[in-house]
Amino acid sequence: MLKNYYRKITVSLPQALSKKRPSKASIKKYYTQYYLYFLAVLAILLGLFIVFEYINLENIKSRRARVVEDLSYWEAVAAKHPNSPDAFYNAALDSAKLGDKIKAAELLENALKLDPSFDKAKLLEEKLLK
Repeated sequence: MLKNYYRKITVSLPQALSKKRPSKASIKKYYTQYYLYFLAVLAILLGLFIVFEYINLENIKSRRARVVEDLSYWEAVAAKHPNSPDAFYNAALDSAKLGDKIKAAELLENALKLDPSFDKAKLLEEKLLK
């Protein structure tokens, strides 16, 4: 039994060692193909990322335009109805959304002069002061 196993090994080992190994050119071709596949997948993912960011930027621009439109509306309402604390509050809220804290504080001051117990205006003023 052991002899048969030894014969199998002695016959198969030289055959296994004599098998043709891949050439350097074929190995280089193999790695080049996978490198190109990797670059193609990377380019596709980068393209998708750019498209996603462009769509996100457009959404941000449209939201900002809506807030600017709302701000001009509430400023017009506050000018027509100077005794409306809600108009001043909403204008202040939109100013704060746009990042103009000074203008928002002035509008909140007007709203709180008209209605000192206006809780929403007090909360917004606290957030602006932080």
